[in-house]
Amino acid sequence: MDIRLSEVAKKIIEDIETNQTQLRRINEYKAYKVEVGAQREYVTERLRELFPESYQNMRVSDVSLSQKVGSKLGKAYKDSPIRTMGSNTDAMIEVYDKGGFDRGFKDFERDFNRQNYGLLWVNKTKDGLCLHSLKGYESFVIRDQSSGKLEAVIINYPDNEITTTLGSDSDYMEQIIAESQNDASSNTRIYAMWTAEHHSVWRIEASLSSRGSAVKEILNVPLEGNEGMINPLGRLPFVFASKSSSSELPFLNPITEQSITYNVLQSDLLTSCALQGYGQLVVKTPEGYEIKALNTGMTTAINLPLVEGVENQADASYINANPDLQGMRETINDYAKHILSQHGITAGQSAGEFSSGLERLIANADVSDIIASNQVYFSEIEAEVAAIVAIYGEVYGDFNLGDPEEFRIVFPKPKVMISDAETLQNIRTRMELGLITDIEAMQIIDPNLDDEQAKAKLEEIKEQKKEKLNSFMGGFNGQEGNEKAESSEDAE
Repeated sequence: MDIRLSEVAKKIIEDIETNQTQLRRINEYKAYKVEVGAQREYVTERLRELFPESYQNMRVSDVSLSQKVGSKLGKAYKDSPIRTMGSNTDAMIEVYDKGGFDRGFKDFERDFNRQNYGLLWVNKTKDGLCLHSLKGYESFVIRDQSSGKLEAVIINYPDNEITTTLGSDSDYMEQIIAESQNDASSNTRIYAMWTAEHHSVWRIEASLSSRGSAVKEILNVPLEGNEGMINPLGRLPFVFASKSSSSELPFLNPITEQSITYNVLQSDLLTSCALQGYGQLVVKTPEGYEIKALNTGMTTAINLPLVEGVENQADASYINANPDLQGMRETINDYAKHILSQHGITAGQSAGEFSSGLERLIANADVSDIIASNQVYFSEIEAEVAAIVAIYGEVYGDFNLGDPEEFRIVFPKPKVMISDAETLQNIRTRMELGLITDIEAMQIIDPNLDDEQAKAKLEEIKEQKKEKLNSFMGGFNGQEGNEKAESSEDAE
C-alpha cells in the first residue's frame, strides 16, 4: 500500500467519508461527550422528539452513568506502574516523565473502556517524545484481515458535520483561541497517513462544477525535510488495542444510549414530581369568552367574571393526577442496576433508596477482575510503546534505551474495596483456623508488599510493641518505687 500515490490516498479518503463511517464518527463523538458529562443536549434532544410541544417546561436530568462506569473501571493506572529496561531504566523514565506518558496511558485506558478499542500514538515534537490516545472519531486504521496486524493509520480531526448537534454551542467557525471542542477543526479536510515505510499528508478541496455539483480535489501537502514521504522509523509509531479478536472494529458501547435513556426516564420522574405538586390548571369558558393571558406556577390568580343570566359560567380548577412516584422510582432503579451490571459493576446488596443507593452500588462494586484483566493486556501494549520509544532513540540519537526486550512492567495490585472491619475479621478468622501465616496476613492488608517487605514490617511492629510495653512497665515500676519511698518517710 503506497500512500504516496494520490489514487491510493483518494480511495482511503473515500472510504472514510462514506455515510456509514461518518455515522460511526458521530456516534463515537457523542459517546465521548456523554462520558465527560456533556450529555444534556442529547437528553434535551430526545425529550424534544418525545414531547415537541412541552419539552421546554420539563425538568431535565443530567447524570452521566457513562462517566460513573468509566471512572469505576478506569483504575488500572490509578497508581503509576513500575517500569524497568535493564541498565537504561533511568533514561526511559526520563523520557516518559518529560513526555507525560502516564497521562497518555490514563487517557488511553478511558478511551479503551468507552470505545472497546484504542489507539496510542508515540509522537515526536520539538520538545521531545509524547504519547497521545487518539479517539475513534479522529483516527482510522487498516488491519490485515487474517492476522489483524496494523498496516496503516490515518488521522483526520472531525469537521462540524461530526461535532455539532441541535443543542450544541457551536458557531461553525474555527477560532485561533481555545474554544468549544464542537468547533475544533470545523473547516479541516486534512488527512495524515502512515505505513511502516511511508508518511504522507493530503488535503481535500471541494468546489462547484458548472453543473452545480461538488467536485473534490486531492492535493499532496509537502512535508518539510521529508519530500520523499518516508517513515524513518521503519514501523508504525502507533499501537492498536481491541477487546474484540476480529480485525474489524468492535460494536459500539451501549452505555452511551443507556445513559441518555436513563436521564430521559429520570426527567419524567422529576417532571412528574413538579406536576404532582403544582397540579394542572383547567379553565372552562363559555363560547365567545377569551382569556388574553394565563400563567401557571406555584401561585395563580385568575379574574373570571360572572355573566348575569348565563347558564354556563367560566370556571377554573386544578387536577392532580396523583401518580405512583415510588413505582416510577423503582422502575428507574431497576433499569440503572441492569445497565451497571451489564458493564461489570455489581454488588451483593440492593441499591435501596436511589438518592444515595446508586453511589453506594458503584462504590461497593468489585471490579478488580476487570482491572486486573486490563492490566495484563496493557502490559503487552506498554511493551510495544517501549519498543517504539527505543527506535526513536536509535533513529534520532536523542537517547539510548538499549534492548527493548528487557522492558518489564509491574502494575500495583488492586485492593478489594471492603471495609477495614471486614478485612480484619477475615484475617482473624483465617489465622484462627491456621489457614494463613503472619506474612500472608500482612500482604492481605497491603497487597503490594513482597515476602521480605512483609517480614520487615512485622519485625518493626513487634519492636514497637516491645518498646511500648517496656515504657509502660518502666513507668509502673517507677511509680511503685515512689510510693514505697513515701511510706518509709512517713514511718520515720
